[in-house]
Amino acid sequence: MVLLYTCNNKASLIQPSPFHDRLFFHRVCLHWCGGHHLLQAPIPEWLKTIAIVNSGLMMVPVLAFITNIFLTMRGRWNCFIESIPLRFMLFGVVFYFLASLQGTFQAFRDTNMYLHFSQWTVGHAHIALLGGFGFLVFGAIYFVVPRVTGKEIYSNRLTSYHFWFSTLGFISFFSFMTIMGLSRIQAGSRIFRSQQYCCN
Repeated sequence: MVLLYTCNNKASLIQPSPFHDRLFFHRVCLHWCGGHHLLQAPIPEWLKTIAIVNSGLMMVPVLAFITNIFLTMRGRWNCFIESIPLRFMLFGVVFYFLASLQGTFQAFRDTNMYLHFSQWTVGHAHIALLGGFGFLVFGAIYFVVPRVTGKEIYSNRLTSYHFWFSTLGFISFFSFMTIMGLSRIQAGSRIFRSQQYCCN
């Protein structure tokens, strides 16, 4: 499966030839909603409310996307073990789901007030870009390049090492950023409250 973006910010999935049948749903479209990043910006409150609603509704297409992927994989999980590109793709999908879940969680005003100016936000951005789309790109490269060049990958063992080292390295990085963000919340909230009372 390859995630393709069209000019109107919609994404659709194209499945690889090994499955030789349709995706569970014929077409899935995702709309990116990063409105939760606007909550601490100097914009009108009504626009922040729209951003919160959009970030909450973002989970509808994301859940449809995840359902699509896992129902497409139904009965084919042995391909996950055998196919390294598919491993990269599925881990990218899981990381993207976690990023979307984090984004929706971060969209609530109280949560965002505590999390926004911490390392949590940096971890959130990286799980979307590096974890989600980075893994999808590597999966696409490992799937497409042998078909375009007509040559097999030099070493499946090295490709497998690449997958496991990338996965372990990214999970470690993301975990440390999230832990640092959560541990700084208490200090950040005290600073925020003192500034809020100072300005009133």
